[in-house]
Amino acid sequence: GYSFGAWVNALGLDRFEEAKRLIMVSPPVNFIDFDFLKYSSKIKLVISGSADEIGGYRKIAEMLPKWNPEAMFRVIRGADHFYGGKTKEIQAIIEEFLDNN
Repeated sequence: GYSFGAWVNALGLDRFEEAKRLIMVSPPVNFIDFDFLKYSSKIKLVISGSADEIGGYRKIAEMLPKWNPEAMFRVIRGADHFYGGKTKEIQAIIEEFLDNN
């Protein structure tokens, strides 16, 4: 899920057994409370931009060990919350992850 969608997917993570993996792109941790989210082995990949003011990568880095310390975390340099000109980088990260996991 991307942004608010990452939050919605995180809310339902334990309710949907068929969901095997969660990829979150810019979870909006600077604006929406993610304290409800505890450890889940389903959280596999989190992506943020280094200039993302809504899904701040520093705050995500602090929270990720609680969510899943084994999850991959990728920060796209220079990307803000809307990833202008950076969508190919997101695509490449997700494709590589899906190809290898």
